[in-house]
Amino acid sequence: MNLIGYDCSAVGNHEFDLGDKALGEALDLAKFPFVSANMDVSQSAPLAGKIGDYVIKNVGGCTIGIFGLVTPNLDEISSPGGEVKVDRDLAGKAAKMIAYLKPRSDMVFALTHIGLRQDLRLARSVSGIDVIFGGHSHDALRRPIAVTNPAGKRTLVVQAGCYGRFVGKLRLRRSADGIKSYQWSLLRVDESIKIDEQMESFLEPFRPVNEKPVGIIGADLELFGARLRATNSTIGTLVCDAIAEQFPTAAVVAMNSGGIRGSFQPAGPITKSRIDEILPFRNQIVLVWLSGAELKSMLERSVQWVPRSSGGFLQLRGVEVVVRLGKRRAAVKGHRARREANEVVSVSVAGKPLDERKEYLIATIDYLARGGDGYTQLADARKRLETGKVLNDIVADYIKSHSPLHPVRRRVYRFVRDK
Repeated sequence: MNLIGYDCSAVGNHEFDLGDKALGEALDLAKFPFVSANMDVSQSAPLAGKIGDYVIKNVGGCTIGIFGLVTPNLDEISSPGGEVKVDRDLAGKAAKMIAYLKPRSDMVFALTHIGLRQDLRLARSVSGIDVIFGGHSHDALRRPIAVTNPAGKRTLVVQAGCYGRFVGKLRLRRSADGIKSYQWSLLRVDESIKIDEQMESFLEPFRPVNEKPVGIIGADLELFGARLRATNSTIGTLVCDAIAEQFPTAAVVAMNSGGIRGSFQPAGPITKSRIDEILPFRNQIVLVWLSGAELKSMLERSVQWVPRSSGGFLQLRGVEVVVRLGKRRAAVKGHRARREANEVVSVSVAGKPLDERKEYLIATIDYLARGGDGYTQLADARKRLETGKVLNDIVADYIKSHSPLHPVRRRVYRFVRDK
């Protein structure tokens, strides 16, 4: 990132995937500032003093105040730790930043990681932001969205997709009344872009290890989409099987769908670097003991989003779950149509009916064990064991030992509707 030459970065949820200590070590190496005005890191020893609310930059004789905002549900979807506090009042925090920066800047930018919907809501709620540079929702906007703020002026909202697939380029002309004109380009990063020799030289020492195949996958793997995030999937089965082989005493294996990334893995050789792309968070395995009643509650959490897709939907092994889908209620004037809660009507573990009083051993990842995606059942477990085993290594070893591996999609969930 230092070689790319960023002037400033927002803080997002994935900065905390390895916890505040790892982020603090990374920030020690950064040669550019990170900003998040609604995050208090003063009580986090690894982060204290390393993330500011704002920066002021002079660009071509124009003074620009830039403040950051992070998603309010950071603690639910990542691993910031208890010492990192997030203010959920985005509009209130933004208003304070604008009041401070406006007298000191020609223009005010918000650098956010809150998603497009929240960006638009912010633009409509607060006056004084010239441009919101957004993230988190992965929207590749072909043109800026111009929003009229409460003062009757224009706030632009832009976002350039995800995973480095695009670079967004915004050219502005300003006047005393704000932005006079603008031009936005969404530039695709592909093979047509000339390779940077300095970056290539930096990456070269890592290639021999990362590009060596660990084994062969005998079938194409779908890695993203409704099949992965609303029902059991082939890649989910593969990951759970790998964990189960490493921890054969576990009755149930649970992995969140959001921990699996990418779009498509073709059949053929697969490298360690590719596994790290598919499993980018390098989670560690934690063993957790739950009662049958707690296990059922965990499964009810998993299916609450269905039929919508969600990163919190669990990929599972060791259980079979029958779910009654809630009926969709008719819309009434002034209210949206709502769906009744989905209900787990039966669970079997290793082919036997769930015993709510029995204790079951669950093998899962540290993110879920800390309560990520709202799994309080795992976070509140009285008995647990942190194994120190890294998921990526477990999956790589599993593929290597079973190569060529022919993955299958095991049926875990069965969804039914009342007639």
